[in-house]
Amino acid sequence: MGRISKKEAILDAAEYILETQSYNEFSLDRIAEVSKVSKGGLLYHFPTKEAVISALVQRLIRFFDQDFEKQIESGTDFKQAFLSVNLNPKVIASARGLMAAVSYNPNLLDPLRKAYQRWDKEIFCQFSSHAEAWKFRIFFDGLFFCALLGLPVPTKKELNKIMETFPEKSGNKRDL
Repeated sequence: MGRISKKEAILDAAEYILETQSYNEFSLDRIAEVSKVSKGGLLYHFPTKEAVISALVQRLIRFFDQDFEKQIESGTDFKQAFLSVNLNPKVIASARGLMAAVSYNPNLLDPLRKAYQRWDKEIFCQFSSHAEAWKFRIFFDGLFFCALLGLPVPTKKELNKIMETFPEKSGNKRDL
């Protein structure tokens, strides 16, 4: 495996700070210190704190999409792939940027809003009724945010039981 890029090291450091320290500690100086990148190196990649947060939101979307595609390509069905991605520790850690974006500048969530429109389109293709699709979507949003905030999540056995309650559309093919 190759060396991690400075840009990724900076984003990893930003995630670490958001996960382990208060938002008050989230500064360009602190990110440079934790990432072991010079302040000039940090500013080359991310000239502002807003740029770091924006990149964290973009990275979350990328991690989600990559993991979901990997699951589908390996033959995992849609529901199980969605479950796996929503509980993926890498995706959860990446979502720390969401919390910063909301408190710093809610407009930084616009790329996530667009990604949700795309994800919703795919979810709604999987179910016969909008009500079932919404139930699925809301369940996974709740599950994801519980994992993000370190709140209890259902056991694997409980999750499997819950997954059985989501009826599959005939053929259950990805329509997109």
